[in-house]
Amino acid sequence: MILRPDPVRQNQEARTPMPRPGDPRRLLVIEPGPATTAKATAAGFRSWTLRGRAQERPDALAAAVRDAAHRHGIGRVLHLGGGPGRAAALTAADAAGLSMTSARSVHRLTEPAALRQLLAEDGRYGAAPGETTARAEHRPVYGVHTLTVSGAHHFLALTGRFDDIEVYPVPLGVRAQGQLRSAATAVLDLADLQFGLAHVRLVRSPDGPRVLSVQTGIEEHALDLLRAAAGFDPEVWLFRALAGEQVPRPAPHRAAAAIGVEPPVHQAVLSDVAALPHVRTLVPPRPSAGHAGRVVVAAPSPTGAEERIAVVRDLLAGRDRLPPHVRH
Repeated sequence: MILRPDPVRQNQEARTPMPRPGDPRRLLVIEPGPATTAKATAAGFRSWTLRGRAQERPDALAAAVRDAAHRHGIGRVLHLGGGPGRAAALTAADAAGLSMTSARSVHRLTEPAALRQLLAEDGRYGAAPGETTARAEHRPVYGVHTLTVSGAHHFLALTGRFDDIEVYPVPLGVRAQGQLRSAATAVLDLADLQFGLAHVRLVRSPDGPRVLSVQTGIEEHALDLLRAAAGFDPEVWLFRALAGEQVPRPAPHRAAAAIGVEPPVHQAVLSDVAALPHVRTLVPPRPSAGHAGRVVVAAPSPTGAEERIAVVRDLLAGRDRLPPHVRH
């Protein structure tokens, strides 16, 4: 069911006392992905969703949260998107006692100025100004993906972006991986994140890891990487953890790599890419919506995944005269 804010009732709703929390198995999910509702249902929840234009109107979105909680006995609110409406929705959920984590926590992590202040207060993991351009300087940028449940941060995956290629798992030593994971979870602790998926981007420096940015939720390309390498869907475990199950640690049985696809690109080229046997995901770009596409490949090792994604990149660039043994 899609709930839409009613502009006529907004002023009335703003004056309505916030309802008490309802059934914890009834969820209001804001800006879900295409399969999110099915994942919530599979975990035993009944869900209502808010999508689209409500995201662009914080006041309408806050009113819609209040209205849904009152009319449907909503017990919990999850916001899986970004944008200007997120703060209003989480604030309304906080006031209703329905939020799994506070609006303040999400703000401190995802707003650049607030994150810089948070890191400056701690003093351990703040990035120097030059480190924010790490990708442009071809420095590896690492991504620590976590699922937080009741304030405990469960490590899911460590990805690495090398130029324009993202790889999982990352061929790093145990000590280096541990340092990145420790820095990421420390930042989540500083912001008092209590529940949800998060993605912390870091670089390594001689003085230890430095945090570049934090996002809550998980991006589609990261979902694809974990599915391709470990058969693991973080959103599935988001709802299963909410239902009380213990979160497992994904165990990749192969490697995966992803690359973005920018328009314009001919359909015949996309067909050639899709025909490669190691391609696991191909999402064409949508210029009208301003969305880039992506390709995800699988391989026995991270090096092999990078080699296979290089074949994809050559096809996309029109350099399609490649030896058959390289293609396959």
